[in-house]
Amino acid sequence: MKTITVKSMSFFLAIALIVFTIPQSWASGQSPVNGSQAGDDELLTELLWPGISNAPVGKRPSVGVALAGGGARAFTHTGFIQAMQYASFPIDYVAGTSMGSIIGAYYSAGKPIDGLWQLGGKLVKLGIKKDFLNVKLLPLVFKNKMMPANNIKRIIGEMFGSLNIEDLDKPFACVAVDVRTGEKIVFRSGPVAIAVRASANFPGFFEPLQYNQRYLIDGGVVENIPVDVVRAMGANWIIASVDNVISDSMPENVLSVLMQVIDVRGRMLAEESVKKADFVVDPPVGGISTIAFEKSIEAAEAGLLQTMKDMPAMKRAYILKAIKMRTEAE
Repeated sequence: MKTITVKSMSFFLAIALIVFTIPQSWASGQSPVNGSQAGDDELLTELLWPGISNAPVGKRPSVGVALAGGGARAFTHTGFIQAMQYASFPIDYVAGTSMGSIIGAYYSAGKPIDGLWQLGGKLVKLGIKKDFLNVKLLPLVFKNKMMPANNIKRIIGEMFGSLNIEDLDKPFACVAVDVRTGEKIVFRSGPVAIAVRASANFPGFFEPLQYNQRYLIDGGVVENIPVDVVRAMGANWIIASVDNVISDSMPENVLSVLMQVIDVRGRMLAEESVKKADFVVDPPVGGISTIAFEKSIEAAEAGLLQTMKDMPAMKRAYILKAIKMRTEAE
C-alpha cells in the first residue's frame, strides 16, 4: 500500500483548495467581472504563486520566452524582462530574432537589467542608426554592392566579445537565414557575437554574414517570433514578447518603404507564431519606427506597463498549467 507523505498531503490539500475555490474565469481565460472577484483572484494567485514559481523545473513547467524582432520597437523586451523579474516569474529558456536576439543574448549572459535600459541610448551614441541612414539607393542599384554593417559589428563585438552561447547563464538560441538556400539557421552554440549579428543582419541593405559556408541574413525573414525554436529547446510553456505592429507613420523615403514592407511580412509570419504561444505580451508601439532607437526608452516603458498589466492573467494561466502537470504526474 502506498504511503501518503506529508509532502503528498500538502499537495492534495492545495489541489482541493484550488478545485473548490478557483474561479470559472481562470479556466476560461476571462477577466474578473467585478472588484470582489478580482480581489479573490489576486489573493488566490498570490497564495499559490511562491510555491509554484520557486519549484525546480520538473516540479513546474519550464518557461521559454520568444523575443520578436522589430528594430527599435523590440526594446519592449527590456520592459518585459524587467516586469518578469519584478514578479519573480521564472525564465528557463530564451530565443530571439533580430533585435530580439541581441536583447535576449544580453539578458541570458546575466548582464544587469539596467544595461538593457541604457542599451538604446548607447546604440544611438555609437552610431548604429548611421548604418541605415548611410544606405544610398544608387550605389545599391548601380554598383551592385550592399553596405557593410560596420557600426553594428563594432557595437555587438563590444557587447559580447569572445563569449560563446554555451557559456551563457541561460540556454539561448537565435534565428538567421541562409540567403542562398532560404534555410532557417538556429544558433544554439558558438560565438554569441556572430550569432546575433547574423540574426540582426538587415536584408537587402547589408552584406550577408559569411560563416561556416553560409551567407546569413536577418532571421525575421522566416521566423520573426521564435516560438517553435524555444519549444524545441525544451520549454513546456511559452510567452511570446512581441511588437506585433506596423509603424503608423507614413514612409518618407525608399529606405522606410522597404522597412515597412519587411514589417508587413513579419506581421504575416507573426500571426501563425503567436497562435503557438501559451501567452502573448503585445505592447502598443505603432508610433515607433524600426530605426527610431532614440525612442528605445519609450518602447521599454510600453513593454513594462503592458507586461505588468498582463501579469495577473499570465500568472493564472501558468498556475493552471502547473496544476495540470502535477496532477498528471501523480
